[in-house]
Amino acid sequence: MNIPLHELLGIEVLERSGSGRVLIRLPYRDDWLVTEQPQRMIHGGIAAVLLDIATNFSVMEAVQGEASTVDLRIDYLRPLPPQDLYCEGRVLRAGQTLAVAEGDVRVGDGKQLAVGRGTFRVFR
Repeated sequence: MNIPLHELLGIEVLERSGSGRVLIRLPYRDDWLVTEQPQRMIHGGIAAVLLDIATNFSVMEAVQGEASTVDLRIDYLRPLPPQDLYCEGRVLRAGQTLAVAEGDVRVGDGKQLAVGRGTFRVFR
């Protein structure tokens, strides 16, 4: 899939399965830091983008078609540290017109940073 935003961010697809599971990696960049914070952390919007991409990709893998985000909900569990981020998307249900997927953002040691769930419009 050739999407300019994904290329700009440097998104790498590490794993994909036709059953609706995708793992992506986002290499760390200093320009994502929230500079006003005393603690070095990545802006939360980066986790939102990752969750949207990974869950959307998982739906597209499962339905073998296109999908568009209808709704996305995110819970931030801890600050995002300045390092590479990983996000896994998993389809919970894929119907004829709507699908639901969940995902989580982690760092390399497996520590969970954010979780999310999305609803997607399916285009077959």
